[in-house]
Amino acid sequence: MFQKLKQPLIFAVCVWALLAFTAAQSSSTCGAFFTGDCLRLGWQRLSHVVLLGWVEEFQTLIAGIAALGAGAFVIVSGREQIQHLRESKQREKIDDALDSVYTVGADVGEYYRKIRFATKIPASIPLPPADLMKDIAYISPQLSQFIIRFHFLTSDTYDDCQINKHHFPLNKKYLIGSSLAMFQIFKQVTEHVRETPDFKPRATLTKMTFDSDPIIYGAEEDNLEQKHLGAFQDFFSVTSE
Repeated sequence: MFQKLKQPLIFAVCVWALLAFTAAQSSSTCGAFFTGDCLRLGWQRLSHVVLLGWVEEFQTLIAGIAALGAGAFVIVSGREQIQHLRESKQREKIDDALDSVYTVGADVGEYYRKIRFATKIPASIPLPPADLMKDIAYISPQLSQFIIRFHFLTSDTYDDCQINKHHFPLNKKYLIGSSLAMFQIFKQVTEHVRETPDFKPRATLTKMTFDSDPIIYGAEEDNLEQKHLGAFQDFFSVTSE
């Protein structure tokens, strides 16, 4: 707090000193400042200031200023403490919400592992409970939208595959690509939030948020193209840039 007030205080003291000198010179009847009489008078006044002879004369004013300063200090300190408490509570809430992001991300990662080597379509990703969805939306509303979209993608594809056995081979790469992208979104968001002390909740996700290298590596392993990332292809690239 002192650092914030340091420059204004220095400026105020300098202005006061200049005004005091000007006023003293204007009211003086001894002549020019550096003449003998004025110089002696100046030294007398300086001695009066240095030896604090003026304190008794202005003790009421000084006490009032000190009281105002103490009050201002208490107010500023209180505000800083309140702000610190708010930030601490917000960070605690972020960490709690991040546990939900990690939980859902782990489910997506497990689905990605299964779908890569599946000969028949695995069960769809379940829609997370309301409390987890609320936590995920607190980190980023887009994340909650993504997991809902991914749930319906896996659910609809699963239903179609029960009707048509040829549907799975035709759509397997899309499921692999989408689950790869979805897993990386959750994984990288979790890492970013944990490593960013001043992270602001309800973040907006863009392509600049993510690293495409894991997607490129995964695409090479499973022979994926950009289109196989489905709804998430705007966030990643499957080729080196």
